Amino acid sequence: MAMSIGMMSGAFITPKLSKSNATVSVSAGIFMGITLIGMGVVPNAMIIENIKTVLVLFCAWALGFGGGIQSVISGGLTIRAVPVEMMGRMTGVISSLMMVSMPITSFVCSVAVNYLTVLQVLIIAGIMAIGIFIWLHTSQKILSLNS
Repeated sequence: MAMSIGMMSGAFITPKLSKSNATVSVSAGIFMGITLIGMGVVPNAMIIENIKTVLVLFCAWALGFGGGIQSVISGGLTIRAVPVEMMGRMTGVISSLMMVSMPITSFVCSVAVNYLTVLQVLIIAGIMAIGIFIWLHTSQKILSLNS
């Protein structure tokens, strides 16, 4: 529930597409990585249980917030970059890729959880997300989104 509310609020406050799309997208991705790390660290912290619950709910909200921003920007950039006559095909390809990746990702996650705890997986996923978005920021490809 907290993640859904975060996603709606992130999508609602996302600014109109402008020259800083790449910066906002990368910032939201790094923010999501930090919240994943927070979700992995907070449950083991030596603080009162009620505070842990509030912090985990806040991390879930923040993760959804970043996802909402990412969703709006990626959807807007797809509409801007793909010609109208190809939009149906592109949407079909993107949907197919997401459907194909689901069982593979599910298998990889189940193997990871077999050897690691869920909290360790969250921390690793957060570190990977931060690394990927820093790499995107330093590559020249992400800069082409600004034009």
